[in-house]
Amino acid sequence: MKHLWWIPALLCLLSVRPACGQQRLRMRPADRLLVEVFTDHWRGLPEGMETGNLNRGVSIRMMHDEPLGMSPFSLAVGLGFFGHNLYSGHLYRKNGFQPITGPYDHNKISLNYLGLPLEVRIRSGRAGQGFRLSAGLSAKWLVNAHTKFEGPGLHYGAPGQVVRIKEHRLGGISRWTWQYSLRAGWGRYGLSLGWSPGPVFEGPQESAMRPLSLGVSIRLY
Repeated sequence: MKHLWWIPALLCLLSVRPACGQQRLRMRPADRLLVEVFTDHWRGLPEGMETGNLNRGVSIRMMHDEPLGMSPFSLAVGLGFFGHNLYSGHLYRKNGFQPITGPYDHNKISLNYLGLPLEVRIRSGRAGQGFRLSAGLSAKWLVNAHTKFEGPGLHYGAPGQVVRIKEHRLGGISRWTWQYSLRAGWGRYGLSLGWSPGPVFEGPQESAMRPLSLGVSIRLY
């Protein structure tokens, strides 16, 4: 029996191992409500068309974050709102852009989408701080598109008058598109990059237009 001293020692070690394993804490879900403000830089513009220097936009994402085991990685899926504004010297009428001849005060087209974002994330901190990096893809469905114009009413059949018009009946806009995204930051704040390779407009002069979104993000929850 004296040669079997190792048996109780082995049993003791086996009983300690689960306790040691429990010290490796699983990463908690995070970054579940995100808000981004950005500006769009449009590529593939029709000849002669120029946009404003600051094409303001906003996105709001409500995400379900699922940590992957004990790793610093997680997968997130959710629902998002994406609002884009394009300011230019071209008025969007019917199915395409037309140059505005003469002065005007305000002109833009707004594109609002509901989207399904999917992200792969990595985080270095467990308590809400530390480095964060995510890459994702969002499928976006157009829910509203409208123009806002303020200035001389020549284009609306009212020469000599100042008009303020918001028009919703627009054609030649793709009903859905998609967007790649990349976000990096520290703690609650980050920098974001979005690129839409899918079509936004369907007109022959506008089909090549693509927005590149640059912005900042904040994690609210």
